[in-house]
Amino acid sequence: MDSGILKARLRNVAERYLDEAAKLAEEENVTFQNQIREGLPAEEILKEVDEKKIDLVIMGSKGMSGAHRFVLGSTAEEVVRWSACPVLIVK
Repeated sequence: MDSGILKARLRNVAERYLDEAAKLAEEENVTFQNQIREGLPAEEILKEVDEKKIDLVIMGSKGMSGAHRFVLGSTAEEVVRWSACPVLIVK
């Protein structure tokens, strides 16, 4: 498959997912803003935090448990480490 076509399809899937999330948030009177950016995930999240003066980042993590410890994915770990605002990780 052509990389341009794949990129367009992936963007379409992301847009539909985020539109649905925005509808659910709106039903609960929660302010929700979404944006699709291209690049390395942690870098793009951190840029967004700085550019928009974000108050809180909420992100999911696969979170693997080992001998009484919680391990974040590399993106979540990098955002937690370098974010200028609090980061809430949801497993």
